[in-house]
Amino acid sequence: MAKNNCIRIKKEQLTAMVNEHQRWLETEGREGERAELQGVDLSNYNLQQVNLERADLQGANLRGANLRMSNFKGADLRKADLHLANLQWAIFLSADLEKANLRRANLHFANFAKANLDQADLENAFLHNAFFSEARLKEANLTNASSRFNEFYLADMRQAILKRATITESNMKEVILSGADLSGTEIIRSDFQRADLRKAVICQAWIFKTNFNWADFRGADLKGSKIEKSNFRKAILQDANRADVQILDSDFQESDFENLNSHGQG
Repeated sequence: MAKNNCIRIKKEQLTAMVNEHQRWLETEGREGERAELQGVDLSNYNLQQVNLERADLQGANLRGANLRMSNFKGADLRKADLHLANLQWAIFLSADLEKANLRRANLHFANFAKANLDQADLENAFLHNAFFSEARLKEANLTNASSRFNEFYLADMRQAILKRATITESNMKEVILSGADLSGTEIIRSDFQRADLRKAVICQAWIFKTNFNWADFRGADLKGSKIEKSNFRKAILQDANRADVQILDSDFQESDFENLNSHGQG
């Protein structure tokens, strides 16, 4: 099928392509045709419950589209524009979204497990209950993102930007955040057990009732942060910048902070 670059196709044509793609999936490529929608303008379309598993949507314009409960498993969405799109309950398992634009998108309950979101833009995105287990988010932009009840277990978020983001009641176990920027972030009732935060910037953050047991903060910058009722047992804080850190009623036993007064200034 020929590539469609920067054109808006009619809904009837899109429906036919989706049907052919479904046949291609069901027959493992013996019949039908893979949907190739590179650069196609699908902005504001209603694509609820559409199945585009393994489709090619490189650079597609999906701004404001309704993708609720749709299937993009293994799809190629590199550099796709999903600004303000509704991705609620959508499946992006193992999909490639490198450098995709997801600004202000609704990712509520979306599944991005094992997906590639390297350098993706999720600024101001709504991430509540979304799954990112084992996903790649290297150098991704999550500035001002709202994260609640999320799964980031084993996600690779090296050098990601999470400035002023909110991370609440989320599973961040063994996440890689080395070199990430979490300045001004609110981290509440979350689990960062064994997380890699080496050389991360965590300045002026508020950390409340969060578990950092065995987390690695070597070379991290914690300047001006407030740590309250949190668990840093056995955390590694060697060479971390502790200037003006407030520590209130927190547990630093067997960590490099153990000698500090946990009820006063660090």
